[in-house]
Amino acid sequence: MIQLKPNKNGTADVNEFSGFVSTKHNGVTNLTKIVLAISVLLAVLMFVSK
Repeated sequence: MIQLKPNKNGTADVNEFSGFVSTKHNGVTNLTKIVLAISVLLAVLMFVSK
């Protein structure tokens, strides 16, 4: 579990939480970025080869 430390305003640190969430989903986003990059490269190659 993640523990949110209260900052000076007494509210939970949103940046820390969002950072934790992004690292948790980092593998998925990296995979989608790779797939998107490959599909774009293939589309460009097909367009150029016509």
